[in-house]
Amino acid sequence: MKVVTSVVNNPTFIEIQYHCLKKHLHCDFEYIVFNDAKDFPDFTNNNDPTMPKQIEDVCAKLGVKCIRIHNAHHRIIDWAS
Repeated sequence: MKVVTSVVNNPTFIEIQYHCLKKHLHCDFEYIVFNDAKDFPDFTNNNDPTMPKQIEDVCAKLGVKCIRIHNAHHRIIDWAS
């Protein structure tokens, strides 16, 4: 079984969900995280550009597959320049 989740700026959620899945799923499963955290200061990541790395570190610690979604599409384009 595969369990897929999208995590935006919340490494704690990964740990909570992982341990909940381990407790309640009585079968083998693969937990896959799509990491869409912003790598630049923004209010959604509390101005912390290290958020993607924090999520990757939590996934590595838990042995969870982490797929990084690069987020150039999040950046605001300055059309005036």
